[in-house]
Amino acid sequence: MKKVLFIFFLSLFSFNSHCFAEIALFKNMMVSVGKSERLSKTLSVFRLQNNKNEELKESDFLGEEISGKAGSNISSYMQKQEKYFSSIKNVTIKRLRGGEVLEISIPTESLFQNNDSTFTEMADLSLRPILTFVRKNTTDLVVGVHTDNTGSKSYLESISLARAKALENWFVTNRLDKKRLEVVSYADSLPVETNDSMLNRRKNRRVTFYLIPNKEMIKQAKKGKL
Repeated sequence: MKKVLFIFFLSLFSFNSHCFAEIALFKNMMVSVGKSERLSKTLSVFRLQNNKNEELKESDFLGEEISGKAGSNISSYMQKQEKYFSSIKNVTIKRLRGGEVLEISIPTESLFQNNDSTFTEMADLSLRPILTFVRKNTTDLVVGVHTDNTGSKSYLESISLARAKALENWFVTNRLDKKRLEVVSYADSLPVETNDSMLNRRKNRRVTFYLIPNKEMIKQAKKGKL
């Protein structure tokens, strides 16, 4: 009898654990969907490519989701590449546009000195994997520089722009074709959290890197050669 009761309670525990895992997975999916809504928010940002303020949103850079087998091939390929960036300290990786685009987010303090556009000694270790990946693969790179809301508007725009220029210069100096690079200064216009605590402000101070399939990758995907 004791053995039967033990098996029953063990089965019940296993069932509940499975249910909780499913609920947690669904919750994470909902959070991911909710945060992707910010990609459609129109903002006034500084675009280095055109050297002026423009009305843009992050989704403008992502393009449209690729349909059919090509899109599926690219999504599968990009999923396999996530581990390539696991060596970057404090990195956050998301998959956007049906999994075809990788968003790599790195805390500002990993790249820049405090209140400065000078790179930290460890910045190269964070940027090098991204540079190597883009140069070896048929992807384009979009970089977005973000701040928290600490300071005047003019200061935030100034420091964000200076850091954006520093990043653009770093990638071009390291032989990334400028035609494959887009750098945008957002300042504090696109927070991922409210700026009501030290932790949330830290989350908002970030640099995002979008790895986006270009025409050559789409062509290879259609041929099944990725």
